[in-house]
Amino acid sequence: MKETIFNLIENESENTKLDFKLEQYPIEKGNIKKGEFLKDMCAFANLISKEDKFIIIGAEEENGIAVSFKSIDNLHDQASYQQFLNQYIEPEINFEYREIIHEGNRLAYFRLFNNNKRPYLFKKEYKDIQPKGNQYKIGSGFVRTGTSTRELKRDDFEKIYTERFSIKDRSDEIEFEITLGGFKFSEIGYTGYIKHLRVDVINLSNSSIDLDVEAKIYNNRGVTALCTQDIEEKYHKDKREKSMFSNTPYLDNMYSCNR
Repeated sequence: MKETIFNLIENESENTKLDFKLEQYPIEKGNIKKGEFLKDMCAFANLISKEDKFIIIGAEEENGIAVSFKSIDNLHDQASYQQFLNQYIEPEINFEYREIIHEGNRLAYFRLFNNNKRPYLFKKEYKDIQPKGNQYKIGSGFVRTGTSTRELKRDDFEKIYTERFSIKDRSDEIEFEITLGGFKFSEIGYTGYIKHLRVDVINLSNSSIDLDVEAKIYNNRGVTALCTQDIEEKYHKDKREKSMFSNTPYLDNMYSCNR
């Protein structure tokens, strides 16, 4: 991803899928520019394209080209942006917010991806407390066109729904098998993890299917869930370390000297 961002900064100009911002979007309460973040993210998400969209922070543009840079002192965390976005816009917009160092400058970027549940609209009215601040009504939405942003029109909705219904629903061609049992390595049961949840995805068709799977596990009474592969890796690592320690030469002498 670093090479992709560098290429955008050095070789691309602002376009439908790329925007440069000098300052980080504020999320502090009462800031007059908070609404710009909602508007821009909504506009990029509503753009009909399977390609990733990027907003690069800390880059000053001139005629759409990044000409200078400003390091970001305090990088906001992605969770704060996600929470603010989810509060006003639905469905949830997929994005990541990451730091990147370019020519000694601490920059950041938003990458919007896999947003195929258009239209993305305001589910709650937003209004800045400032007299000349932003105001967005329930049901309103925006879309990116060229290097600008405008409100969704009827034609946009028609294009969005035409594109959505042109995609074949293949959910009936997939089957899930879920089993709850023991571990492949029985020794792991002694580490405190007692159950192994396995999910098998079965393709019932004669052609390949691309899909993204998201699993949400809710904490209940202190129960912890980890990937089986991570548990097995930790188990074998600890086992190797104990084996190496037990075979260390002069181990008994070391203990006797410390007594």
